[in-house]
Amino acid sequence: SVCRTPEHNKAVNGHPSSLHLTINPVHKTNGTAAMDVRWHAMSTEEKLNFAASAYKSGFSVGLHNIFCHLDLRTIAGLPQHCFLYGEWDKRTFQPKDVVTRSMNL
Repeated sequence: SVCRTPEHNKAVNGHPSSLHLTINPVHKTNGTAAMDVRWHAMSTEEKLNFAASAYKSGFSVGLHNIFCHLDLRTIAGLPQHCFLYGEWDKRTFQPKDVVTRSMNL
């Protein structure tokens, strides 16, 4: 999932001010600023490295069992962070592990 029209966002029960929106009523992003990347087939180490690389590159990172949510919320004046996003096996790794790994890349 990357770009969503307001109609599609509503149909998939997306947040009304989702950063996936092509036209955002709240955040002035000038288009979509988020994507979900399927990663269920990656190993834990690959997931951690992917998330850490994205975080180091300026993306906020949402950890989900099936996908990794990435967004550039900073362009809307929101702070960057790493967070749990829906279903996540907390034994895998935690947001703090992503941030720590990103500092060592």
